[in-house]
Amino acid sequence: MTKKNKGTFVKDVLGDAIPWYVSRRLPPVQLREKWPELVGPYLATRALPVCLEPDGALLLAVHGAALRQELNLSASEVVKKLDQAGFAVSSLKIITARPLAPARPSPPPPPPLDDKEKEQIAAMLAGVKSPMVQKAFARMLEAGLGALKARQ
Repeated sequence: MTKKNKGTFVKDVLGDAIPWYVSRRLPPVQLREKWPELVGPYLATRALPVCLEPDGALLLAVHGAALRQELNLSASEVVKKLDQAGFAVSSLKIITARPLAPARPSPPPPPPLDDKEKEQIAAMLAGVKSPMVQKAFARMLEAGLGALKARQ
């Protein structure tokens, strides 16, 4: 059974390469790991802890003004939960940020062209004198034809 990948944080990868004055402001790993448990799945997927400032203010990045307002209204509850879990968070600072788009799966490769289709492309390009241009156009036509075949 494989463990679910929880993601990798820049601090964990770069270690001492990050200056101490930057790394000390990153939220603790334990906070990031317990974040979904503490705030619930709804907020955990929509609010990202970005920075823990020296005064105890936790900077959260959210998408959209509505969620920002919702978090502002429930900030004291979130701070209380974090405090009860042992994190020295005194307040929340909420910023609106654009979310990263989820990675799109790669489209399947187009079906291969049959011999007849390859011959048609070669016939269309027979009058092109430059081998380099002929090859470029052939690739373009093959890709276009493959895309059309994939849609059907």
